[in-house]
Amino acid sequence: MKYKVFILFVFSIMCFSPVVNVRAAECTGSYQTMSTNKSVEPRADEIVRKYRTIYGVLQYRRWNQTKGVWVDDDWITIS
Repeated sequence: MKYKVFILFVFSIMCFSPVVNVRAAECTGSYQTMSTNKSVEPRADEIVRKYRTIYGVLQYRRWNQTKGVWVDDDWITIS
């Protein structure tokens, strides 16, 4: 009987403790700071290959998608 009363007493302290309310406020505060984060920015350039066929010869040239410029000066023939 004493054990059940002790458990009930500990449970009631845990339920009505102001620490629980502080933790709930911390959770809502951290949620608000998460919503103000900035978007992800790419750090590395994205390089893709562009292909063409001239007189039956396959060539490629690298294009920088991030900056919008050619990486290579000339077209490179694929042998």
